[in-house]
Amino acid sequence: MRNELIEASAGTGKTHALVERLVAALHEGARADEIAALTFSRAAAGEIFTRFVRRLADGTGEAGLLRQVIATQHLSQIGTIDAFLMRFVQMFPLELGLSGEVSVASGYGQAHGESAIALAVLRKRDEAFKKLVVEAFRLTALGRAQRSFRDPFAKFVALWHPLFLSHLDPEAWGRSRPCAFTTVPTVREIRALAATLEGFSSRRGAATFIAKLAAFDGVIPPVPKALADERAVQAAVRLMQRWKVAEKMSVARGIFSLMAAFEAEYARCIRMRGHLTFADFPRLVARLGDGARLALEYRLDAKFRHWALDEFQDTSHEQWAAMSNLLDEARQGDGSSVFIVGDTKQAIYGWRHGDVAIFAHERDSGRYDLRELNESYRYGPEIAEAVNRVFGGRNMARFGLWHCPNHVAHCHDRAGFVQTVETEDRTQDAFVAPLANALKAVRPWEKGLTCAVLVRGNTFGEMLGAALRREDIPVVWEGESALLDTPVLRAFTALVRLAEHPGDEIAYNHLRLSPLGRALYPDGVPAPEQVSREMLSALTARGLVRTFQDAKARLAAEAWDVFTESRFADMLRAAAAFEAGLEPGTRLNSFIDFLEAERRRDFADTQSVRIMTIHRAKGLGFDYVLLPLYEPHGLDVAPEDPLVGADWVMPCPGEEVALATPEIAPVYARQKDANIYEGLCVYYVAMTRAKRALTVLIPPPAKTKTKTTRFSDFVRESDVWTIGDPAWRKTASPAPCAQADGTVPDAPASGLVSQGIVRAPRIARRRSVPSKTFKSGMTANTLFARAQAREDARTRGADVHTTFEAVEWLSPHEASTALERALVKPADFVELWRERAYEVHVDGAWESGQFDRVVFARDASGELYATVYDYKTNAVRPGEDEMAFAARLRDMYLPQMRHYRRAVARLAALPETRVRAVLLTTANGGCLNML
Repeated sequence: MRNELIEASAGTGKTHALVERLVAALHEGARADEIAALTFSRAAAGEIFTRFVRRLADGTGEAGLLRQVIATQHLSQIGTIDAFLMRFVQMFPLELGLSGEVSVASGYGQAHGESAIALAVLRKRDEAFKKLVVEAFRLTALGRAQRSFRDPFAKFVALWHPLFLSHLDPEAWGRSRPCAFTTVPTVREIRALAATLEGFSSRRGAATFIAKLAAFDGVIPPVPKALADERAVQAAVRLMQRWKVAEKMSVARGIFSLMAAFEAEYARCIRMRGHLTFADFPRLVARLGDGARLALEYRLDAKFRHWALDEFQDTSHEQWAAMSNLLDEARQGDGSSVFIVGDTKQAIYGWRHGDVAIFAHERDSGRYDLRELNESYRYGPEIAEAVNRVFGGRNMARFGLWHCPNHVAHCHDRAGFVQTVETEDRTQDAFVAPLANALKAVRPWEKGLTCAVLVRGNTFGEMLGAALRREDIPVVWEGESALLDTPVLRAFTALVRLAEHPGDEIAYNHLRLSPLGRALYPDGVPAPEQVSREMLSALTARGLVRTFQDAKARLAAEAWDVFTESRFADMLRAAAAFEAGLEPGTRLNSFIDFLEAERRRDFADTQSVRIMTIHRAKGLGFDYVLLPLYEPHGLDVAPEDPLVGADWVMPCPGEEVALATPEIAPVYARQKDANIYEGLCVYYVAMTRAKRALTVLIPPPAKTKTKTTRFSDFVRESDVWTIGDPAWRKTASPAPCAQADGTVPDAPASGLVSQGIVRAPRIARRRSVPSKTFKSGMTANTLFARAQAREDARTRGADVHTTFEAVEWLSPHEASTALERALVKPADFVELWRERAYEVHVDGAWESGQFDRVVFARDASGELYATVYDYKTNAVRPGEDEMAFAARLRDMYLPQMRHYRRAVARLAALPETRVRAVLLTTANGGCLNML
């Protein structure tokens, strides 16, 4: 088979072409498990596999191929690029420094882990490190007052951590400057210039400019026209611009220091334990040594003969670097091939590091047979004409990167319509009335027509959904919504807060005044201490799900409705997921953060109008599409993203400074062009979702002339006010378009109907977490202690574990206490586990935990034995001697240590008699044998 690259416009049958390629590979003798078909999203991968199977089921004489595909479905590599790269990492975890099972971090888990790492960075005790962090934060804040470190740090992580991982050379961060300045001006020098310009103070606007220069605080004042041609003023502006660039370089150095500290902790505590994000996979593959990577690529090259890549325009540089060697081999090998399909006009994932230049490079490389698909099987000639006018006209000539060939519609047998409607003003509310009028005129929900309103932002979409529902239009917002958007569920979270914090007055008063509080306590809500004790006992014994169900059962029916019931079901699912993912040290109150991070989507039925973001609509088609162009910003809005040069990274110094600096201007212009290009791609995707009709709503032109470029201006200038038959709605019906092979799709083949597969019943596994803090048997004094005292105790415990986790062994002369002597390396040492997490099934239960320290050694007879050490920070009570202290700890922790002993025995294949359990008590430097 030939290597082929197809550039397919919207609706032209690229999925059909890819499926036909897979079928052709089977006909040439390839097995199904020798084909890798990779795309961008799970939904797209599912669509490819479904179409592939259906094509074989419908084909003549292909029953044998269908049976082969179904039989090897578990080996199929029809999936996402992320999932494929995850297989790379899972093959060589040890070579990558990973311990434990490789898993993908959830959104909450990722945020929670990053927050914990930020706190760990702040707890560092090394004075030199503290000075480093303080200096880095000073450079980052640029002298501005900050009320806290944690919140700014969290925002920085999301923006800068990925860039740090891509640019690990410290010279790239403000040290090797992109500007060839021999000296950096100081603020004093800039202010001194004001005195040299006093001679111009009589000119119009000059006095204000000179005064701002004399009080220079980093903001470059605008130059009045009367001074624009003066060399002294131009020199002053250049000096301020140099200062601004130098300032951003200092910020870059501070960011590098912060991210280096964060990455060191993150790699040790999260990534090295196998908790990864999808962005980690290509980076880890790139880190594989040449030997391991060559071995891996040899295995995969021998396994896969044919490669098919879908949505290739969204591929990132990291993904391509991880896969390009495999594709190079396939292109050059006998009996193997590469097939690439994509559309540069639909590259809408630049914010996820997709780079359309990769597609363009492969297309122009001369290594593929090229083909273009521009005949659409989705929409009629009216939509095609509108797309050609807007995206292929003279207006687009100013954007050199943009190329839109002439689109042709395959379907000509039914009426279609395109119209542009202008709103009264540029506000969000101005779009509601014309949207409602257009929908009421067509009434697609009564005619079986699929209909969607496509928006760019969640806030705008939610507002339109609420407003159109007030117009009695059946609409559903299909964006993400918070689970806690109903006050009834907030009362349930108050129960959780009180269980852990009896002093939380806000939670207590919320519960006391809510229907839930009155239902649980008909005679009046008791004191916070009693509510806390009861809730803590219930949540510990029955868990979140059963406790919530029991509480809900006591609520009156009138306090509940269908919407609240659906949200309550979502909360129960979230509670089950939270409990299933519990790790040692997780607190009950963490469930509130987990719930706040959870999102859900509502899905419309066939009789509702769908409101969704343009990104979510990609790959879909609708009989009628409405596109309200609310544009708070233009396509050419100045980018605020970091600037990334060939060998440098820095925060953007602002458009004026960037364009005035020769070394920065090309990078800034390139990133601005990329933003404009992606904006055009987003609107191209939106307009090409329509099958029968399209209504574009645009705001009126700006009252004053502006340099801002808005997409609504292109629509206005393209003369698409009315195209087609306005009476289309009278005969509108949901007739499907033809497929890429010219046929109309039928109902699914009867051969694909389920034959009644019977699955074995699932067995629910009870889960226990021996070291979970809110099940550790706290005394009443501890439970109801002051919040600060409890926080101090938690911090002290975390500090102790952090300190001892860093200790591998102590030398004998350093060990003076029993605790320290336990940290001396034994004579016949075999292996050491530190902060090792584990999961085991014991007696029908699923047990999760984490060992502080486990030492394996051999005794005098050469037999292996293990010792489990657990650090405890419990204080000695006044008047308590050592025997009483030991007896108290034994009562508290003996069950936990039995679990640890049993887990080590299972994991190390040792009899329990060969496993010891010991508490190391920091209060008295003691060593207490438990088992």
